[in-house]
Amino acid sequence: MGKALAITMRATSRFDASAVRKKAAQGRRRALFRGGFAVRKSAQASMKRRRTASKPGQPPAAHLGFLRRLVLVGWDSQREVAVVGPKVRASANPGAAQANEHGGRFVRKIGGRKPMRVVYPARPFMAPALRRELPEILKAWKGVIK
Repeated sequence: MGKALAITMRATSRFDASAVRKKAAQGRRRALFRGGFAVRKSAQASMKRRRTASKPGQPPAAHLGFLRRLVLVGWDSQREVAVVGPKVRASANPGAAQANEHGGRFVRKIGGRKPMRVVYPARPFMAPALRRELPEILKAWKGVIK
């Protein structure tokens, strides 16, 4: 009979935890931004251009498009979250976006005129956009770490 052949193998592997954490952070940020931009696009599209005010409970009308253009996506590096919503400081009436979303009392300033107290009915546009885009947000998380 023949001689027996013995094969010896040696293998080593290294687990680089920092590389995995880095890839996970990149994937998380990418997924959050994709979701944020989907919500932004949906909120902007919900504001239809019309001359009259929208009905209470419906998204606000985009008469001139100011509110529509103020909806932005940003990154909060301390909490590591994407933030989506109207940019408050860029608006001449910083409480207008919140008044549209939730309703309530609001002091409206127009030019050099005397400020007016106005009662807004709720015309939500961000929360419905988030609900509509939730399936898209969940798809963005698929395959985050490859």
